[in-house]
This record gives sequence, C-alpha cells and structure tokens, in this order.
Amino acid sequence: MIDESAITNARMILVNAIYFKANWKYTFPKDQTVARTFTVSEGQSFQHARTMRQHGNFVTGDLSPEIPARALVLPYEDDNFRMVVILPNEGVDVREVEASMGSSDLSSLLERRLRQSAEVSVQLPRFKVSKGTDMVKILMSMGVTTLFDENTADLSDLSDESDLAVTTIAHDASIEVTEEGSEAAAATVAVVGLRTSSVG
Repeated sequence: MIDESAITNARMILVNAIYFKANWKYTFPKDQTVARTFTVSEGQSFQHARTMRQHGNFVTGDLSPEIPARALVLPYEDDNFRMVVILPNEGVDVREVEASMGSSDLSSLLERRLRQSAEVSVQLPRFKVSKGTDMVKILMSMGVTTLFDENTADLSDLSDESDLAVTTIAHDASIEVTEEGSEAAAATVAVVGLRTSSVG
C-alpha cells in the first residue's frame, strides 16, 4: 500500500479500514456462468469470460430523467445489506451516467424509485477490481496543503514534537463479486513524520 521508504522517519501511522463479506440471498448458479458479450458503450463491446446469470423476482426501477439508467437491487442473506447495480439506458454512455450521478442525490433517488419488484433475467460479470490512490495529490488539489507543508504544519494536538507533518496518505480499495456473493475491503493510511521527510 505504501513503500517502506515512506515510513523511514515516521513518528505516527494512522490506519482506518473497513471489510465486508456477504453471500447473496439468491446465489447465481455456477453452471450458468459462461462467456457473454459485455457492452462498455455504444459500438464498444467484448466477450467477458465469466458472466453470471439467473432469473428471478428482484426490485428494479427507472432512474430517468435524473440519471439515464435503470437500477436493480441484489439482496444479500443479511437483509441489512444490498447491492444496487446501475445499467445505462440503451445508447447512453456510462460516462454520461457517472456525470449525472454526481449532480443527483443518489440515495434519495434510489429510495423513491426502487419500490417495485419484477421478474428479471440478470446477467452480471463476475469480477475482481482493486485501486490504490495517492491521496496527498488529491487533497492538495482541493486546497488542503497546510498538513503537508513542513513550514506551516501544526500537529500539536497529536504530539508534543513540533517538527511534524503528514508525509503520506494512501487509500486502497478492492471488491470481488462472484456467484456466491461479494467481498470488499478498503483502507486508508496516513503517515506523520519529521518535516524533513518528503511528501508523497
């Protein structure tokens, strides 16, 4: 997640992590998982080697006009959790859906629109993805700079040492979706070190 060199002069390492693992309420039959065409955008598709499929009664709804897409709820065994799958409408690029999600109150919209169940044939790629992000660059681009500046950082509430600054913040996340369910994890690590340490 972070290089060993990032903690050479570390005085403090703060870690925040979350983990989730749950089985589907209605699992996907493994014998139905085969290669199927997956459409990325209009005119762009490929054969996904492992596409899961099942037919059943699921909560679904139209998110238009706020978001040009439909949504499907896949429940887990624990009724406190569910996965919401969002599928762009025909001819709509996924980037257009992403952009409209940023300008909408997604939670409220889903609450209003996902009320009815229907017989649905679900085809969902089995997948595993992970992403690591250098949060220092992102935070600095948002104007959060004092924490990382060796001349202005003030972490006196955390330590009696006066020459400290945040040198590294890294975030990693991963998710795997299979016929049985989902497993996901995320962690953020912040390194507080001597101001002479390099940021990033």
